[in-house]
Amino acid sequence: MPSRTEKEKMLAGETYNCLDPDLEAERQKTKSLLRLYNLTEAVPDRQTILQQLLGCIGQNSIIEPPFYCAYGQNIHIGDHVFLNVLCTILDCNEVHIGHHVMIGPAVQIYTAAHLSMYQKVPLTFQAAAQVSARSGDISQKKTSTASSKDCIEPYSRLAATLPFSRNQMPSTGFRCEQYLGK
Repeated sequence: MPSRTEKEKMLAGETYNCLDPDLEAERQKTKSLLRLYNLTEAVPDRQTILQQLLGCIGQNSIIEPPFYCAYGQNIHIGDHVFLNVLCTILDCNEVHIGHHVMIGPAVQIYTAAHLSMYQKVPLTFQAAAQVSARSGDISQKKTSTASSKDCIEPYSRLAATLPFSRNQMPSTGFRCEQYLGK
């Protein structure tokens, strides 16, 4: 059985090497598209760049620049979504934002979790969990879920956290918690 790539491990929520050359090449491609996106003023041109950058973006969805992400292709955005300025999504696993979701300014959505503080592994290894945000649906599913009635408040941080003690490796099941910055 051939060994799995670091990307396959990453998307499966397993421990992977975040400094893998193939992953680094993908991040560099994403950075180039983000630079172009964040400097482009015309909305139709920005939408074209988003279609290249993201896994999918729904109709009438807007992301106000500046916008930052790690890979882009792992981000799936529904219809009528609004992401305000300075949104950062570290999409080391899939991030699903459903229809009619509003995300305030300076919100950070993280899927990655570094394992070195929990176990003696090199700092370059981490695990990543899926995050979903849906309007009006407060439910926990198999993947990490962060939900809001109407919007995700400004300066919120949605982070996939590892539910295990310092001496354990993660098995299954991540949870997502919302931290409100004061």
